[in-house]
Formats: sequence, structure tokens, C-alpha cells
Amino acid sequence: MVNIKSCEKGELNIDGTKYQFDVWIFSDGRVMQRDASLSKNNIIGMEEIQVILDNSQDLYAIILGNGQETHLSVDREILKKLAKKQVPVWSYTTCDATVVFNKQVKEGKKVAAILHLN
Repeated sequence: MVNIKSCEKGELNIDGTKYQFDVWIFSDGRVMQRDASLSKNNIIGMEEIQVILDNSQDLYAIILGNGQETHLSVDREILKKLAKKQVPVWSYTTCDATVVFNKQVKEGKKVAAILHLN
């Protein structure tokens, strides 16, 4: 069970490992550096969402940590498609997103995250 121990501007501590770059966390707990080239103008497109879907099983939700200064968002059409699949995207500032992520994991929910640090 993955645990985000701390969130500070420019750094996440996930299970004792410090990350100073954006990350994806998949529903099985794997953490991977986010490929920001898959988004354009800080808008997450289907290509990036597909990475999450392909690497996460039985998703309850995708949690978006949209940053502290620059803000990521998800294309509205993609949100509609995900709603049809019953996979909501919850968007928060990154540090708030980590709190929500930890709570959902503790409750046994299968969640994935896209966490933007800036």
C-alpha cells in the first residue's frame, strides 16, 4: 500500500523516496516519472489518461494534483468519456491531492494519481 508521506513545493516523499519531478502513481502502487510531453499547454489529453488506464486496474478514481503555481487540467471531452466509464477525475492542489489519495488508499479504493509539483 503506497503512502505519500509528505508534500512540499517541488518535492514529494512517497514511501521514503523523494521525488522532485511530476509523477504518476498507478493503482498497484507503482510510481513513475510523469511524461509531461503528453500534455499540451498544461491540459492533460487522452494520451496521458490512457497511460493511467492501461497501467491501473479497476479504477475507482483518478486524483489530479494540479500543482501549486501552474495548474494542470483535463480536457473536458476526456472528462465526459471517463464519466461514461465511471472513472471520475478529482482535481486538487497537489498537497491536498496527496491527502485525498492517502485516504482513498487507506480505505482500500483503487486510485491512481497524476501529481504536478510546480
